[in-house]
Amino acid sequence: MKIYDRLILAIYSICLAIISFIIIILPFNMQGVLTIEDGMGFIDSMRGNYWYSLIGLVFFLVSVRFIFSGITMKDKDDDQSFLVMRNEFGEILIYEETIIGLVENVASKFSGIRNIKTKVNLIDGMVDLKLNGEVSGEMNIPELAFDLQQGVKEHIESITGAKTGQIKVEIGKVTAPTSRVR
Repeated sequence: MKIYDRLILAIYSICLAIISFIIIILPFNMQGVLTIEDGMGFIDSMRGNYWYSLIGLVFFLVSVRFIFSGITMKDKDDDQSFLVMRNEFGEILIYEETIIGLVENVASKFSGIRNIKTKVNLIDGMVDLKLNGEVSGEMNIPELAFDLQQGVKEHIESITGAKTGQIKVEIGKVTAPTSRVR
């Protein structure tokens, strides 16, 4: 939501809160504070004054705008960053999700590593990756991480044509090996 929309929503909410408070206390017929007669007098003074109609129209339009902005979703691709590759025919856009899928494809071929979470950073045509996962307790972590880095680098460069920068592997947890009971 843009800052303009947030400001309008805040003003709109404050106005509705004030109107709601007035509607709540009006039936109690409190002396000296907004009485029913005051409310009726205000409503009578509204007749013939078209400024109130204009205010009501603005509130109605703002309400409709917020209803439709809540229903319609932004296109998912608008929020994603992408890598632009150029060739003689034009541009090729490679989104973060594509690179994450390629990393998951490579990681699934490694035994002993699970639950890989990938963060992609695209800077100046380079792909920097941060991989966070879990390994089995019997695996040599430095060797596995090196093989994973090498496999991911080769796969991304061969599939996308993009150069890979730093590939950081973080092992957050060592899991017990899974064995099958027969």
